[in-house]
Amino acid sequence: MLEISVVIPVYNAAEYLSESVASALAQPEVMEVILVDDGSKDSSLTVAKVLAQANNKVKVFTHPDGGNHGSAVARNIGIKAACYPYIAFIDADDIFLPNRFRLTKNIIEANPEIDGVYEAIENVFEEVAVSHSKQYTLAGVRKLHMVRKVVPPEDLLELLLTDKLGIILLQGLCVRRSVFDKVGYFTPEFREGQDMLMIKQIAAGASLLPGDLNNPVSFRRIHTTNITFSEFKDRSPTMYKEGEVLFKWGYAYGLSKKKKELLFKHYYEHFLYRKGAGYSELKARYAFLFKVLIETPGVIMFRNFWQLVPLIGRFIQRN
Repeated sequence: MLEISVVIPVYNAAEYLSESVASALAQPEVMEVILVDDGSKDSSLTVAKVLAQANNKVKVFTHPDGGNHGSAVARNIGIKAACYPYIAFIDADDIFLPNRFRLTKNIIEANPEIDGVYEAIENVFEEVAVSHSKQYTLAGVRKLHMVRKVVPPEDLLELLLTDKLGIILLQGLCVRRSVFDKVGYFTPEFREGQDMLMIKQIAAGASLLPGDLNNPVSFRRIHTTNITFSEFKDRSPTMYKEGEVLFKWGYAYGLSKKKKELLFKHYYEHFLYRKGAGYSELKARYAFLFKVLIETPGVIMFRNFWQLVPLIGRFIQRN
């Protein structure tokens, strides 16, 4: 039997929270719904407590100081508090669709060695959204998010790093709770993008199989008052930091040489895309390579590191 703890970080979502929780409780595989209030300024915490009083499957947690620490910290609290062997995520303004875990259950029962299943989710735009300084009228528009190519679990990380063959989002993921003991927890320093960072860590260190990639299992609401809306802003500085954190994590975690080289390539490419004067110059590239070599000397064994070394010679010749 598939038994799931659903973790929901809550921040200023009083308007949507009851519907979100109800969509989780409607799933027969859900044994508990863990609400972690992240210092909401509206009545979200009150709504959460009412929901907990009405159903003993709903549990409410807060930060000791009652502050706002970000969804990474909130999710970590929820994972550590979970009592059941599988974890699923949804945001406080999102919705699980009927039979959300039916195929997930079948796949896990047929493949007991795997760590989890990923499936498609759908963005539901409720208002005008801004995407990379271009404005689109998206109210009522829906967009399916999924991985567009089925690959073996060992190749999933490479697929996600290309950013061209789709993505996995938390609302479409169900994984063993023990996965977080292996790969670590959400990175608290990331107020934005910590979900994508975690998904890449899980893809690198765990075994995931695809479920339904053609039909959504969850609706993800996008409106100007939620955190998801920030994804439609320029995230290039965050992406560079993600590349650095992910590479250092993979280096310390002990991934295969192939996966470490993939993460190094990802790190270097995001360094080149980083905003700011001079970052495309050879001097900056030289400094980048030197920094990586000092911090993670094992890169000296990576073929793609040595492919970049000629840049150093060109820099010396020019200076």
